[in-house]
Amino acid sequence: MADPQVLAQVFKVELPPQLIAPLMTVEAAYLDAALAVIDEEYGGMERYLRQVLEIDVERVRNNYLV
Repeated sequence: MADPQVLAQVFKVELPPQLIAPLMTVEAAYLDAALAVIDEEYGGMERYLRQVLEIDVERVRNNYLV
């Protein structure tokens, strides 16, 4: 189920429902393609998080995996 705040923002744009619907779904193939690009271009998700997004991976692990 989509977040009501997200839906409110999406409907402000006033696009036809047939254009909005694909934006509100997740396709496994799209996720797979994104992960493949991250692996190919950055050598994996951890390097992407550290080098491109400048995320403190250890801090995230400590906050969410403890």
